[in-house]
Amino acid sequence: MLLETMIEKIKEDFPSLKFSVNKEEHLISIPAFNEDVGGIQIQDDEYELTVYIGHFTHWHVGDFEETNNEKEKAINIANEISEFLNDLFENKIIMWGKHEKSGGFYHIDEKSNSKSLLGKQHEEWTWSGPISSS
Repeated sequence: MLLETMIEKIKEDFPSLKFSVNKEEHLISIPAFNEDVGGIQIQDDEYELTVYIGHFTHWHVGDFEETNNEKEKAINIANEISEFLNDLFENKIIMWGKHEKSGGFYHIDEKSNSKSLLGKQHEEWTWSGPISSS
């Protein structure tokens, strides 16, 4: 149910977005806008969706509210990911890291502690591409 709900949400919120679905692997793939950043993959893990964010990191999205039924949980999860994708595509999500190491992301309105984590090897990216290097 999660994968199907997410597919419908993407179609509704991003009607012109090109993406593919591999139902055998329970996977939605959104191609990269910038190859250095990488694409987005959304994996159905049965109770949650895992969002692989470019070459940088991943994020687990679930709804563990016991009072919500399966459909409500699927809708809540799809809504949360859709909001993230909207911000990502509008370059409001900053991804950080080195491709050969781990990284992370933060919303442009949040303060980042990524420079202290990565020191002088710090690089930041938006969906469109690199934004800083030091």
